[in-house]
Amino acid sequence: MSARDARPRRRAWRAALEPAVLIALAGCWLTVSQWAGARPLWLDEEMIALNVRDRSFADLAGQLWLDQSAPLGWLVLERTALLAFGTGELALRLIPMIFGIATLAAAVWIGLRWMSRIGASVLALLCTFGVYLSHYPQEVKHYSADGFFGLLLPALAVWAVESDGGALRRRALVWWTLACVGQWLANGAVFVTPGCAALLLVIVWRRDGLRAALRFAQVGAVWIASIGLHYYVSLRYTHNSAFLRSHWASELPLDATGPIETSVWIVNRLEPLATNPAGTDLWIVFWLLAACGFALSSRPVLGAAFATAPMSAFLLAAFRLVPLHQRFSLWMVPALYAGVALILDRAIGAARRLYLARRWMPLCGSVAVVLTAVYLCTDVVANGARDLTRARPREHKQGLDDRSAVQWLMARRQPGDAILTTRLGWPSVWWYAGIDLSRVNGGWAPFSDGSRMFEVAHVRAPADCAGDQVREALKDHQRALVYLGFRDVPDGFGDLLLSSLDRMGVVAAFLRFADLSFTAIVDLHGPGSEQITFRSMIVLPEDSRTPLDGCVSVRPASRW
Repeated sequence: MSARDARPRRRAWRAALEPAVLIALAGCWLTVSQWAGARPLWLDEEMIALNVRDRSFADLAGQLWLDQSAPLGWLVLERTALLAFGTGELALRLIPMIFGIATLAAAVWIGLRWMSRIGASVLALLCTFGVYLSHYPQEVKHYSADGFFGLLLPALAVWAVESDGGALRRRALVWWTLACVGQWLANGAVFVTPGCAALLLVIVWRRDGLRAALRFAQVGAVWIASIGLHYYVSLRYTHNSAFLRSHWASELPLDATGPIETSVWIVNRLEPLATNPAGTDLWIVFWLLAACGFALSSRPVLGAAFATAPMSAFLLAAFRLVPLHQRFSLWMVPALYAGVALILDRAIGAARRLYLARRWMPLCGSVAVVLTAVYLCTDVVANGARDLTRARPREHKQGLDDRSAVQWLMARRQPGDAILTTRLGWPSVWWYAGIDLSRVNGGWAPFSDGSRMFEVAHVRAPADCAGDQVREALKDHQRALVYLGFRDVPDGFGDLLLSSLDRMGVVAAFLRFADLSFTAIVDLHGPGSEQITFRSMIVLPEDSRTPLDGCVSVRPASRW
């Protein structure tokens, strides 16, 4: 091998040993190891998974069941993975996991291209340990794709304008193409593209003239047509959903508020946004450092490009288009992390120059910025590490183990059994029992053996408690299979339901899973027993022991 051939290999090895690369590789290992743990699905995951499993590719367009929403392209990828690898948790979380790893790869590329080793390492570290950036690659949700495109598209915008002439046209075409693809896969790509496009247009106009700017803008017509098509076949159902609008109304400014009130509202959102999804309680420090990174970066175009992400989020919220709340704002978090890395880079560089020039007072200011940024990064990493080690057990999800509970219950189902759970308990049963949601109608389908599905709920009004609804609904069934999981009922409902069933029969089997999932089989027409009852067998959580007035309503379970 010649010396000339050996040099590229040495450069490749040096690049592989860069601290940012090693940090990102550790982040990939953490991501894959969590994914391999295959935690049971939780409510939101089950509801989107039911749409993916029980609808065809064509039917994924349109209004989704169970008040769900996701970009159409992401849903197509999820269904493709499901058909290829099955309906297990690993298959369902494969696409989110890949986007999580892609975010780390993008962070490394950005850091090594435009930052020092320290800045690149900090960006990789924040993207690895940011609580919610590391959480959502383990969820059957599209938010990891949001984070990826929220970081990649601003960086690619800078990459595009680093060239001119024919190279600029080629890179602009690449950027617009990825923006078109991204908006089918992630809402974050939809939100961040207009701000980046406006910045690119201004830069090209000032540098290369009006004609070059117009040529750049013409390519954007493809993106406009693409997002128009996506809106027509899918996004409009989310935008016009009465349920989603009412559900997130509290996370948007009031209709009647003016510019000043809206600005105050946005400022008041900065603290909760720093906690979730940015992952730090040092909210003032976080926003100040990110803003300084955008404004004072040694690469002004890069800082301006990343600044378009939070600015777009604030504008979209001000116009009541997108909630400024938790996971819906995750797409701007990687850009904010980039701002922190940029100001740390600038402060370290300034400190070196000031030290060599023996300018001690300005040096103290730069060192203070460096120490503050390190303190913030330490807080983000500590919160992320704590969440990784304490809040993500493999056996359950937020105290629920729907998988084990439903599988145990359905393995004991017999023809003619009645199945009871609450409204938001049904998605877990439909998913883990393999019940085709397209056939669920009025409690009967898909069973042909006399079994029925019932939704139980709490009723407060005395007028609605006439008669015994539980006894009346179950009079034609020999047994009742009960599952109480997700708590969408008042405290004490579990005790109220169990008391109603105690009066009708005898407990044939009971088992608890995790803290909040418990199942039971009741022989409705067996000999009563004063000794063997729910209350004698179950140690209920404290919230379930709370006395609750009213009664239990029962109705056939239906898809919504």
